[in-house]
Amino acid sequence: MALRINTNVTSIMAQRQLGIQSGGLSKSLERLSSGMRINRAADDAAGLAISETLKAQIIGMSQANANSQDSINLIQTAEGGLNETTSILQRMRELSVQAANDTYTQADRSKIQEEVGQMKEELTRIAQTTQYNGRNLLDGSVGQSSAQIDGNVAIKANTRVGGPAAVTFVPAFGDMISGASLTNSTLASVDAAMEFKIVATATQGTFNLEVRGSDGTVSTINDITANGSGTNIFAGAVSRTFTLNSGGTVQVTFGNTKPQTVDIGDVATLQVQGLQAAVTNDQALTFQIGQNEGQIVKFGMADMTAQALHLEVGSVLGTTDAHSRTNSQNMIGVIDEALRKVNVQRARMGAMQNRMEHSIANLGVASENLSASNSRIRDTDVAYESSQLTRSQILVQAGTAMLAQANASSQNALSLLR
Repeated sequence: MALRINTNVTSIMAQRQLGIQSGGLSKSLERLSSGMRINRAADDAAGLAISETLKAQIIGMSQANANSQDSINLIQTAEGGLNETTSILQRMRELSVQAANDTYTQADRSKIQEEVGQMKEELTRIAQTTQYNGRNLLDGSVGQSSAQIDGNVAIKANTRVGGPAAVTFVPAFGDMISGASLTNSTLASVDAAMEFKIVATATQGTFNLEVRGSDGTVSTINDITANGSGTNIFAGAVSRTFTLNSGGTVQVTFGNTKPQTVDIGDVATLQVQGLQAAVTNDQALTFQIGQNEGQIVKFGMADMTAQALHLEVGSVLGTTDAHSRTNSQNMIGVIDEALRKVNVQRARMGAMQNRMEHSIANLGVASENLSASNSRIRDTDVAYESSQLTRSQILVQAGTAMLAQANASSQNALSLLR
């Protein structure tokens, strides 16, 4: 073996190997101390990219979980307000049933009406003050309208006998949504010759009026006059479409009045057949319940004020005992419709809460699985890395010893020069 003084190749080789093993030792120490297999992109470029994508999903799921829980809290707040609204409506119905009994005088009914009035005000106050994080929930500002396209909606008729019988229709459900159509509608029969007035105010558009007999056939009525914006006079079978100017009023009068023979029988009603649809608008609440774009749920809440429930003008008190009795009877029906609306809202809220709870459960499972996947890619396998650390430590010690031996070989060349 050649001996050289200027270049110690053996020492250089020992230094290189020692450097490699020292680097491995440092990497093992870093991974064990940080708990992460990937501490920089150079450790595993593809693994880092996958891990960061999974990490974004996991963080998003965690926040979506919190969002869903906050959404449940919001809905529970609103439902709590409606729970009290239901109690108030039940009390108002009880008072209306009480006032419908003729054992009570007008003075008694006046006192009952006082409590009914207070109940109405409290209904509106609850609707206007039920809030979550400063956002009103029950005053109609969070975006739901109601389109009645099914079921039976009664328009109550108040009658006055003893002169020309005027039937004034008071909608139990309020204004229909602009642009809605009433198909297969029927107006209950009125078996008498009488003066019959329908007063309606609408925005610009058209509506159709049909009068049918109890057997469902179109009735024939004589001496009909009609007046209003864009209407004309017609007779015979009643099936007519009116064209209204904005804010126009329509009146239809059926003549040949004989008040003493008026026999309405069942209360005249207008019925619309189809389902009630909840329509959310742009003001509806948007719940981000997923970790990705577009994973949202919209939820609107209807206006629950006394006016929106069509209770504001209702009264159990009239000008006479008979009038008060009739008003009380009608009030019962109006309150029943209000209770139905409130119950529908509470059912929707309960359904949404259940949906959110399932969303939370699903997010928990998905987050758990993604976390496990991310851990397998990014986290340190302590058992494996500990064995690598021990191996690197032994090799570093051996490399250090061999470097000392390589450096000592140069001394052999000096011994030849003595």
